[in-house]
Amino acid sequence: MLLQCLQQLNCLLSERYTNLNTYFQGHTFYHSRLQGHISRLYFKVAFQGHISRPCFKVTFQGHISRLNMRSRLAPKVDSQGRSRTYKPYLLV
Repeated sequence: MLLQCLQQLNCLLSERYTNLNTYFQGHTFYHSRLQGHISRLYFKVAFQGHISRPCFKVTFQGHISRLNMRSRLAPKVDSQGRSRTYKPYLLV
């Protein structure tokens, strides 16, 4: 599930939380506590910072509706802090 994958990256992600409205486009740091029903959402996680203290910048694009429901994350997540960009897709 999405939360299980993001909890593994919790130490790598920022603790800053941004409230998401129904339509959101832009940049934010994804908090692992966020739960929601997310449809047509594509996001890309890019490596930033030194390899000893990696952080990941998450870019959201798409439609977000009705929070506090379950979401799933399909592909593998690179939790080793490698400097690469990948696009996981959220399945509803």
